[in-house]
Amino acid sequence: MIVDDIKNIAKTQKVYVSFDMDGVIAEYDISKNDLHKTKTNDYYKIKRPIKTIIHIMKMLFEIQNIEVGILSACHFENQKQDKIEWLKINVPFLKKENIHIISYEKIKFDEKNKYGLKTQYLENLFKNNQYIVFHIDDDVRVIKSMKNSSKINVVHISSLIE
Repeated sequence: MIVDDIKNIAKTQKVYVSFDMDGVIAEYDISKNDLHKTKTNDYYKIKRPIKTIIHIMKMLFEIQNIEVGILSACHFENQKQDKIEWLKINVPFLKKENIHIISYEKIKFDEKNKYGLKTQYLENLFKNNQYIVFHIDDDVRVIKSMKNSSKINVVHISSLIE
C-alpha cells in the first residue's frame, strides 16, 4: 500500500504529502455539483469529513520526516476561507503553513491549463526543497497533469483505501 511506501521513504528522506479536499478528505456531494461554482457561503463547512483518510493523514503527520498538507482549489475567494474553517474543525492537527488553497477568482488561467494549476503550484513550492513530494487526489484530470511532473508522485485516493 502507498502509505507503507511513504513511511519507508521517510526513514531516509523528507517526505511531503499533500491531500486534495473535495472527494478526498471531504465528501463530494454530486447532488450539489454546481453549487460550488456560485458565491454561496458555507458550502464547504457542511461537508462530511472522510474520517478514514483523515486518520491516515494524522498517522502520517505523527511520523518523523513527513510533512502533511492540503492542496485544494475553489472558484471564489470566500470559499477559500470556508475551506480553512472546515479544516480547523475537521483536521485540527494541520500546520497553517501547509494549507494551500488555489482560488480561481484570484488567478488567470484558461480551461486548457486549469487542471495543471496544482502541478505548477507544487512544483513551485518545492523547487528548491529536498522533499519527496506525494499528492493524493481524486480528479483524473489533475492526476494526468501531475503524472507529467518529475517532482511529484501523484496517487489516486483509491490507493489509500484497503
